[in-house]
Amino acid sequence: MLVSEAQLMLYQSGDNDIHVVAYCGNLAEQSEQDKLKKFRQFHNNSEHLAGHYKFWLLEDPEIAKVLGIPTERPTGDIYVVRQAGTPFNKAKACCNIFGFQFSSELLMRGDEVQSNPDEVIKKLQEMSFNAPMVVHDEIQVKKMLLGLPMLLVYCDPLIHGADTYERVM
Repeated sequence: MLVSEAQLMLYQSGDNDIHVVAYCGNLAEQSEQDKLKKFRQFHNNSEHLAGHYKFWLLEDPEIAKVLGIPTERPTGDIYVVRQAGTPFNKAKACCNIFGFQFSSELLMRGDEVQSNPDEVIKKLQEMSFNAPMVVHDEIQVKKMLLGLPMLLVYCDPLIHGADTYERVM
């Protein structure tokens, strides 16, 4: 449960983190919770996703406004909130959280999530693979990708210099 925009910073482990947020104005109502069932399942089944995903439910309209998430939309829409202006996300920032710029974009409408939840996973994977990834454990990544061909480039800004690192990214 996202109760403060500060949590995005507290649970940020790197530039390529992707915060996946679903807004629900009234989580006390069972019918509203039912609309989020597929979304809640993503968190439980995310071990095969390549990337750093954080799944959040959001009920506070003030936080939604700060993050650029509309509150008048039906429950279940899924938004991607991530740090802007990094090699991993070139999108324009829409909010400032403690001095860090974040972007927010609609990933999928709630009705689409309910009818085709696999499409959400596919879109998240495409988002991860269409940008550079920081790999901390090559063996784990190879297992996740089931042996698919990939190009790994080792570049450490402390060893190769910040300019080289920026060009690689």
